[in-house]
Amino acid sequence: MLRRLLDRIINAVRATKKLNVPVVMMREEVARIIALMEKTPQLVVKLLYGSGLRILEALRLRVQDIDKGMELPVCIFRL
Repeated sequence: MLRRLLDRIINAVRATKKLNVPVVMMREEVARIIALMEKTPQLVVKLLYGSGLRILEALRLRVQDIDKGMELPVCIFRL
């Protein structure tokens, strides 16, 4: 990026890449965590876990977005 040649050779060693392993929780662990929550946080976590909504999608849901006949959230994306 400086577009200059170096005066000497640098024997640098690259850092090893960290391997990120996803954490998967058992259903019983998820149920215990959800049971510890109450009201709105519990509802949001249930939506995230049960329907696959993203955090921002779940937080932006309104009462009008719920299909009362099916009792399921209706995904309406508003930007």
